[in-house]
Amino acid sequence: HLAYQPKVSTLTGEVTGVEALVRWRHPQHGDVSPSIFVALIEEAARTSELLDTVMEMAARDRRRYRALSAMPDVSVNISVLDLDDEELPRRAQKLLCSAAPAEAWTFEVTETALIERQPAIASRLAQLRTHGCSLAIDDFGTGYSSLSYLSALPIDRLKIDKSFVASSFSDANSAVIIEAVISLARSLGLHTIAEGVETEAQRRFLRQQGCEQIQGFLVGRPMPPEAVGAYLKALC
Repeated sequence: HLAYQPKVSTLTGEVTGVEALVRWRHPQHGDVSPSIFVALIEEAARTSELLDTVMEMAARDRRRYRALSAMPDVSVNISVLDLDDEELPRRAQKLLCSAAPAEAWTFEVTETALIERQPAIASRLAQLRTHGCSLAIDDFGTGYSSLSYLSALPIDRLKIDKSFVASSFSDANSAVIIEAVISLARSLGLHTIAEGVETEAQRRFLRQQGCEQIQGFLVGRPMPPEAVGAYLKALC
């Protein structure tokens, strides 16, 4: 099933979108961490099946729940492993655009593996963007992320990894990295989102640095689709 976590503007406090997070509740073992079951799916080379399932569920939820239907943006995570699939843009358009315009969807590219065929990956992302979807690099600054992505891939947003946000007041280097990423993104015309924001002090720091959006427990925990409407009403 999917849980939805809000993204909020640092300037206005308004909800700018939600991220669709996949969850799995095993009948015997209860809730299984995504870090466990997603890794197993990747090892089995079945990430495309997971992505199709997530897109189907996200589209279903947007048709079923008014708050999600009216949401300016819903983002879906996609592994770089799926970007080798030539049929992905066609399937994405068929599954997602049945529920909302392409402009109301974002793909967040997670760097679970090294991009070995960068030209082909860039071409696939360009196709998704041509259809109208936005593109973000998730957890930027960790894993296999590289500055070369910023010039080679047609992305719109950078998501600052939560590890930097968590240590921004205890580690001077983390604060400097956050400042540098935001400055670099601004120079390249990219938007920035900070993940894992849990304190008001972190929010103030990110706003002062020019980070446009935040995501984390401070502004909203992941919630079932039927709870999004009540969450939005509580903000009013």
